[in-house]
Amino acid sequence: MALVVREGTAWIQREDSTHETVGAKSAVTYDAGDWIEYGSDGSGGAFQAELYGAAEFSGEQQAARLARFLGQAGRP
Repeated sequence: MALVVREGTAWIQREDSTHETVGAKSAVTYDAGDWIEYGSDGSGGAFQAELYGAAEFSGEQQAARLARFLGQAGRP
């Protein structure tokens, strides 16, 4: 599963309380069933993100979509 940040800055918190800050054109991957929380404190402006779930696309389709979004199409 993946959360792709398209614009702005967001924070991600995982079940073990670890935090990370991600900016535009970043992707955070996690396993189906893992707990994550995400949001923004507004300091980086509003953020826009998309969630991609395992039920929607195969692993290969998810990888291809993320590669296109991140500008890595054709890279190994």
